[in-house]
Parts: sequence; structure tokens; C-alpha cells
Amino acid sequence: MIDREHKMDTLQAEIERELVLLGATGIEDKLQDQVSNTIKFITDADIKLWVLTGDKVETARSIGRSCGLIPSEMREVLIAHDTEDRLDYVFTEFENARDDESPYYVMITGEALLFLTNTQNKLLFQKFASIALEAKTVLACRVSPKQKQEVVELVRKQKPDVITLA
Repeated sequence: MIDREHKMDTLQAEIERELVLLGATGIEDKLQDQVSNTIKFITDADIKLWVLTGDKVETARSIGRSCGLIPSEMREVLIAHDTEDRLDYVFTEFENARDDESPYYVMITGEALLFLTNTQNKLLFQKFASIALEAKTVLACRVSPKQKQEVVELVRKQKPDVITLA
């Protein structure tokens, strides 16, 4: 869907009119103690972490930075498009600017992931797989439980000798 977020905001503004607040609650969304240390131990052991979440890109990025999963010097490869031409452009630009010494992480939206898993263009999917599997970490945002399963299957198919934990 084109401009999905804007359309959702417009629809919410239309629906949420003249509401009466009956009650409110709050939840503290806080990382557990020692998360940063644990992530450091895992990454020091050369284990790659992929975070598959229903959160928005901004939220996932913020959490990734605050827990040390994505250090500030790490370059981001944002894959947030859902057309063949735009995705091919992102992948080509990344390959052209790639520096084998610089660590990077992949941030992919559920919409882009859905397109890539359903595309008939196997080369495009292979480009994504190559970039993602070589990244220090991958954050997939706004993904469904089915997409989480598909990501694990992707890794298992592309790297049958690795152990995955989901």
C-alpha cells in the first residue's frame, strides 16, 4: 500500500473524535538489567543477533542503540521499499559504496520483507540475503509472526550449517 502510514493517521483522526476518556494506564517499557553486557558477550563471541519486532523503525533503532546492539559508528542499510526498482537501487547503491572494513547493520521493514519473500525476482532476493547475512546484525521492524518464521527459514536455507535460535 502506498503511503500507508499517512493513510492510517488520517483514518485514526477520522475515527477518534469526541471520545470520552474512562480510564488510563501506563506501562514502563524498560530494558532489563545487564542487557547491554549480555549483548556485548554475544557479539564478542561472533554470534550474530537478528531482532524481529513489531515495533516501528524509530523504536527499534532507539532500542538497538540504547542496548549496544548497534553502536553509533555502525552504518545503517535501511530497506524500506516495496517495489523492485527501488529495492534494486538500494542494493546497488550499497554494493557500490561498500567498504569491507566498515561494519553495518540492516534495518528492514515488514512491508519490504513481505515484498522480498513474495517476489519472483530471485536475484533481488539473493542480493538482500547476501547483504543481510553479512551484516553485523539485522533489525526487522513491523513484522508479523509469519514473517519472523520466514526470516528464520531464510537463514537456515542460505546457511544450513549455522545454528539458529528463534
